[in-house]
Amino acid sequence: MAVTNNRRTQMDTTEALPAIARELTAAIEEIEEPLKAKKQAVDDERERAKRAVEEAERAAVEAQFRAEREAEEARLKAAREAEEARLRAEREAEERRLAAEREAQRIEAERLAAERARIEAERRAVEEARRKAEIEEAARQATIRAEREAAERAEQERQAAEEARIRELERQARIEALRPDAEKLAAFADAIETLAPPDVRDPAAAKALGDALSALGAVAAKLRAALREP
Repeated sequence: MAVTNNRRTQMDTTEALPAIARELTAAIEEIEEPLKAKKQAVDDERERAKRAVEEAERAAVEAQFRAEREAEEARLKAAREAEEARLRAEREAEERRLAAEREAQRIEAERLAAERARIEAERRAVEEARRKAEIEEAARQATIRAEREAAERAEQERQAAEEARIRELERQARIEALRPDAEKLAAFADAIETLAPPDVRDPAAAKALGDALSALGAVAAKLRAALREP
């Protein structure tokens, strides 16, 4: 009876062992699972913390890089703006200089133009005065010359008239002085011109007679010319 009980107990125990094992396994799992979960939570937290640190470090690096980049950009911008301001100031100063130079050139050009105009006006005035003086002097000289020439012509005409009058008086005097001889010469010229030529038939004689009559006509003409111009 005892053996049977023991056998039954053993059988019960044998049959109960898997159940116990399962119960123990379940109990262990119930213990391990929270531990695993806690460990996983710890691991997850550690990983999160690690990622947070890495993220913080990366953010810090990025922030530093961004700050450095922004600082560099700000520096470059400031340098660019300073350079632009310098160039703008230089350009404005150059524009002001050029404007002042152009204004000075304009003023100088106007001054030179006014000076040239003044010199030209003075030159024209001097030229006009000289021309007027030359015209007046030419007119005065022309008047003097005309008066002198008129006086000279009048004197020449007076002298010519006087000389003609004297020549006429002298001619009349000669005519009067030579009147007897003039009458003789006129009578001789008349005699020559009234000569009756002989009647000749020989051609040679006729030619000689014609030559002689021509010569006698020339002599008579010369005698009469002498009577007109004593």
